[in-house]
Amino acid sequence: MALQFTIADLRSLVARGLAVSGYEPTASARVRDVPDTRTIRYYTTLGLLDRPAEMRGRTAFYDRTHVLQLVAIKRLQAENLTLSDIQSRLTGLPPKSLAKIANLPAEFWEEAATFLQTSHQINSAQASTPETDVSETEFWATVAATPHSPNEQRANINVRSSVRIRIHSDVEVIVDVPAKSRPTVDVQRLREATDVLLAELRRQGLLP
Repeated sequence: MALQFTIADLRSLVARGLAVSGYEPTASARVRDVPDTRTIRYYTTLGLLDRPAEMRGRTAFYDRTHVLQLVAIKRLQAENLTLSDIQSRLTGLPPKSLAKIANLPAEFWEEAATFLQTSHQINSAQASTPETDVSETEFWATVAATPHSPNEQRANINVRSSVRIRIHSDVEVIVDVPAKSRPTVDVQRLREATDVLLAELRRQGLLP
């Protein structure tokens, strides 16, 4: 069975992956070393990160692809690439190419389950409450849950989410799409198609 984990464990694995792979964070104070829940959701709306692999009730579960994507994003940010540039580079990237950018050690996945189990045991020993994020679980329960019956499908047919696409350093386009839609975004073609819009924004003094 494929390894799946909550968003709290996703962050833990990403932090470990960065720590053991020689990652050096960017000097920018605006970029987190390890993405938090809000950032993960934001990356998903941009199309940088896949939607959760599975929903169980109100809880979203992620898999190794999400770890690779997030580690790759942080590595590319450390090279001072913008999110727009990263989106162009990662969209539609084959798994092997994604793994090459993430550059995780060969033993990383062999140790992942044990690492998570140990983390849970430490949290339990410290009598800490498992980390949850109500906004994250409610977000995916509303936007990305898969209906299980025809009635549920009809009830959720109009549920939509937003895809954010940066077409210019100062311009971001927000497109509402069906919640279960996973469109393939060709950022370069969108940029070419919006030349007229950018020109008009400049004419009206809204862009330099």
